Amino acid sequence: MNFLQNFCRLLEKTEVPPRFAIWCGVSALLAMMERRIWIEQGIYTIYPNFFIVLIAGSGQKKSTAINLAARLLRKVDPGPKIIAQMVTPEGLITGIKNVRTDDSKEMYKQSSGGIIIADELVTLIDRRTIERGLGKVLTTLYDCNDVFEYQTVARGIERLHGSYLSLLGGTTVELIKDSIPLQSVGGGLTSRIIFVYDDSIPAPVPWVDYDRELVQIEEDLIHYLQGLASLNGPIRVTDTARKFYEHDYREFYTSGFRMNPYLRGYANRRHTHFFKLSIAVMLAEEPSLILTEHHLQGAKIILEEAETHMESVMEMIVSTEMGASTMHVMNYIRQQKSVLRSELVRKYQHRFDAKEISGIIDTLSQSNRISIDVDHRGQMIYKSMGS
Repeated sequence: MNFLQNFCRLLEKTEVPPRFAIWCGVSALLAMMERRIWIEQGIYTIYPNFFIVLIAGSGQKKSTAINLAARLLRKVDPGPKIIAQMVTPEGLITGIKNVRTDDSKEMYKQSSGGIIIADELVTLIDRRTIERGLGKVLTTLYDCNDVFEYQTVARGIERLHGSYLSLLGGTTVELIKDSIPLQSVGGGLTSRIIFVYDDSIPAPVPWVDYDRELVQIEEDLIHYLQGLASLNGPIRVTDTARKFYEHDYREFYTSGFRMNPYLRGYANRRHTHFFKLSIAVMLAEEPSLILTEHHLQGAKIILEEAETHMESVMEMIVSTEMGASTMHVMNYIRQQKSVLRSELVRKYQHRFDAKEISGIIDTLSQSNRISIDVDHRGQMIYKSMGS
């Protein structure tokens, strides 16, 4: 079986976007591995933890995909520690401390970590929690330091050994600016997050028939995750996989991501994300510790598909109020493919007057994001140019 393919099968008869399904499957796989497996690169080590955030409009089934991943993980025994989404820095450290004991290797006897599952990311991260130090704690735990120290008010210095942390979250287009405060954009926290954005309108599914076949697939997935609990040790990267990776690294090095100040941090960490995702593709096929070119090829397809939307995500986060409004209108036109001006005015009459809409349309037209035509009745019609 292929874990990711079967995870997606559980959701293919729902309104969950396929890219949300596959990334939630990735999150479930890698959360199971904690920090028991790794890729050694000399001066640093790559562990399989991941920060993944789904972004879409309200009601676009982010929580459905996230909660399925959580449900599978909760049914595995022993499974990873699942952390509540509303947590202080001190509460997070307390929650993950010494969550597992593994007598097979000394360094894991006091390993501390888990996965935060936050289908509403703003309940975890916002300006207030960032100011209280949660952002710094998240970034440090993501880096999987062998020893992590944190100064608490009540208990003095808390020391974690073998720390790690994964995150699977969701937020809406409207709340993204509150979920990821401006001061966190570009480096630090956002460079460690894979933002998975979808603005498509799925075909309606009024009734989900979770038949006997899907029930069996879910049981098989839980059993497969259970089997991964015994996997432990370094991952061997084959020579052909290394050559493929080195070629991709050089190719991406000159990409436009490095020219964007809000994506430069991601670009510098992209090779790490690539390896983490490749590990998930490897584990989806079999409980293996040999990473091949085939695994990297699969990861490259998934990652590049997500990267096509990352610039739009950064624009949402850093945009001014008018910029956010422009993005909102652009997303609506993109979803509809083409929109009459009269329809657009009716849609947004509670938010903008006709002059403001004209300004937004002018901005989108001059930036080549929409085209403006006239229909047979002389009415202006706006069409997405696919940006």
